Amino acid sequence: MPKLRASDVDSLFARADKLLDQYPRSFGTAKALLQQVLTAQPDHLEALHALNWAYERDRDHSPGEWQSRLQEPQRAVRGRILELTKKVKADGGDTVAHRARALALAQQAENILRTDPTPARLKQAEELLAESQSLDADRPEQRRAERGVMAWKAIHRARKGKPDAYQVLLDWVAENPRPSPFHPDDHASAFRGLEGAFADEGFLEWLRARKPRTAKGQRAKDLAQGMLHVGDWDVSAELKGPVTTPCRVGRLLALRALGANLDVKVGGKSLLERAKKLGDKALVRELEVLSGAKPDAKGKAPTEKKTSNAKGASNAKQASKAKESSATKQATPDVYTTAQVFADVHVTSDGTVMVLAGTPHPDSDHGDTAGDDLWDFDKSIKWNQPWDDRVWLEQIHMDIDEDELEANGLSYDVDFNRLLIHDGKTWTRAKLPKALPYGYVAPVLRDLGAPWGLSAFGVSALAFDGGGKGWKVKEVSGPGGLNLVDAAVHDGVLYGLCEKTGLGRLVPEGKNLSLELLGDEQSGLHRLFSHDGTLYAFGDDGVFVLEDGALAQLQPTRAPVRALCAAPEQGVYLHTDEHAWYLPRKGKARKLALPKDGIHSIAFFKNRLFVSVGQQVLRLEKDRAVAVKLPSPAPGVPRLVVAGDRLWTVFPHHLTSSRDGKQFEPIAFR
Repeated sequence: MPKLRASDVDSLFARADKLLDQYPRSFGTAKALLQQVLTAQPDHLEALHALNWAYERDRDHSPGEWQSRLQEPQRAVRGRILELTKKVKADGGDTVAHRARALALAQQAENILRTDPTPARLKQAEELLAESQSLDADRPEQRRAERGVMAWKAIHRARKGKPDAYQVLLDWVAENPRPSPFHPDDHASAFRGLEGAFADEGFLEWLRARKPRTAKGQRAKDLAQGMLHVGDWDVSAELKGPVTTPCRVGRLLALRALGANLDVKVGGKSLLERAKKLGDKALVRELEVLSGAKPDAKGKAPTEKKTSNAKGASNAKQASKAKESSATKQATPDVYTTAQVFADVHVTSDGTVMVLAGTPHPDSDHGDTAGDDLWDFDKSIKWNQPWDDRVWLEQIHMDIDEDELEANGLSYDVDFNRLLIHDGKTWTRAKLPKALPYGYVAPVLRDLGAPWGLSAFGVSALAFDGGGKGWKVKEVSGPGGLNLVDAAVHDGVLYGLCEKTGLGRLVPEGKNLSLELLGDEQSGLHRLFSHDGTLYAFGDDGVFVLEDGALAQLQPTRAPVRALCAAPEQGVYLHTDEHAWYLPRKGKARKLALPKDGIHSIAFFKNRLFVSVGQQVLRLEKDRAVAVKLPSPAPGVPRLVVAGDRLWTVFPHHLTSSRDGKQFEPIAFR
């Protein structure tokens, strides 16, 4: 294609802009013209915004095609818009830049909320949404992130011991009884932004335990329409489906709890038959359980008709099996989970396993227990209880300041100030020193070698076990806003990392320590990593290395780096929430091909890279990624840790480990 003059580009864009209003007859032509504009001028912001909006229309009307072919091109367009508009401010303007950035930010916030967000990621989504609203206050696309933030906040509250917080999600369905992720954002059935939340296992278990209400009249009709959306819209020809979505079981259970009739027919077929047509195995299993159908060895429910005698024999057999199943459950109690929350694991040279853990507690806004006795509030509570979705917060006796109660009830924090210790025979729990400041202990253990030994960090203190001689604390002084989050010994020097001010030497100052910064203050660094004689620091702006007494940037990134791990040939692997790279000691980083489902953790073990992504852990072989089978006695996503010649998966409430990276065994606590 010959190079276009500026006037030709303007003419092409004007034609495309006009054709965009003629959906669907001229939509394809319009998008082709926009692509021509962007080929000539890749940073043509109006064309980028128009194409991003066009992809939104595709998502509304052809979600199957959008998911399979157009989602990734839209992601690239969105990223370019955010890069070009990063200096746009909320100054009351109504320019193309304001509108383009507002839409892209709302989409970015929704993207974070599609999978289970950490508290930090949830906060990031809220900030993206707030910026979007400040630029263009009433975009329908913002409703997705609003719904997602509402839902995940409720789930996080429930996980911290307030299961009634799930009621917020059920109340939403009661007000919007025809939810569908395949309707536009201004439609009464709009549901986008809630897909990930309605796949949360804790919420699903809470729904399963609800006694269904009775629905009559218009409410029953609305709920029936919601059931049609569960079982029909995904395979509607006009949507060019089927479409992958994780939320069908959640919508089904919520509608059931509100009184929806499971016997509703969809196109003359039962919900179970429609679920099989969808190919949604989770929905099939749920409907089989609800209907009492027993799947065969291949996972298929029986469909043949039976005589009354056969039915009677079958019912008796099922009752017998149910009794056997109940007896089996009673005979095999949960020994693999605890209500403690896990953060990290370390194995000493003699094989002792040390797990950094914490007890959920009411935050400092809610009464005397939280503010006055944070270290001892759980002393009367048996720590080694099996996990359930209520945790144990109802067992905490505390004086509540009623004036401080929020509309959604108490909120909770976790301080990682407990150690679970296994000496090869039994588990015991110990407390880190009480001198660590209230409110925050970094979720990481470090072995700093002699004389420090195993160490933990809390704002302005370093706690250490002195090589097994008993835990002690040294107070740390330094620049204002000190928040010590990590430390490492490199070339015989003890370095400390402060999130607010950066890397420094930890030097003696009387009986305590002082952090002497290396060069200028640098905020946003979160962890240290030592590998093959190199000390790395990483965080919001990428990866840095210690060279000639100062930090030098080795690899900039657009998103915060979450972790580093060892890699072949003196390199390292690193990851953000969305991508992972191999970074050689010298040269350019190489992006790894991984599922786009949210990266939680990475580890290098037995010459293989392991990645916790989405709801699975992958082992990367030379030409493929293999999903490893993990025991799952409790929900959550794991942090991967290499310790004691084993690969550990550190879930919130349970642990597994492997000596070969192939077979993982759960760790028993009782």
